[in-house]
Amino acid sequence: PSLGACGGAAVIAPPQRVLAARLDDTRARADALAGRASEALEQLAASGRTEMGPAVDGLLAAIDGRRDGIAIPALGAIGTIGGPEHVDPLLAVLGDESNSDEVRIAAADAIGEIGGRHDLAEAVSSSMRSVFESDASLELRVAAARALGRMSLGAPSRAGLLETVRVNVGAADSE
Repeated sequence: PSLGACGGAAVIAPPQRVLAARLDDTRARADALAGRASEALEQLAASGRTEMGPAVDGLLAAIDGRRDGIAIPALGAIGTIGGPEHVDPLLAVLGDESNSDEVRIAAADAIGEIGGRHDLAEAVSSSMRSVFESDASLELRVAAARALGRMSLGAPSRAGLLETVRVNVGAADSE
């Protein structure tokens, strides 16, 4: 018999809905597991008692378009154990306006932590300046300022950035 004789699309639709529901359930469980793994790695990194270097690549993969519950703890771990070579993906997260403010703030904090251990002044100052000059939320601009405050900047760079912060954050406060 042909599909038309058996009901065609009406017969196929219910199994597709069941498969879609199972896929959604599986995806939700995978996201929850990935979130718990990111949180565990963040705690291990913060403890400082475990060599976490090999985990950085996996953590970087966890910040690319993932849900906040996965990306935020991954960013925290990267900030704790990452180095200058890991800053470009963090800057990409910070600059991506499609990310939530919470993820972008976590990226700024991670950059600040790495910048407190390594000289990133020139590598990140233009990206941070872009955040200050944007219409980003006040919380995000404050996080970028906090990150810069952790870094070792030369006097000219610090003065220029502080002027940008004063003008743009001050304008947001008066709104």
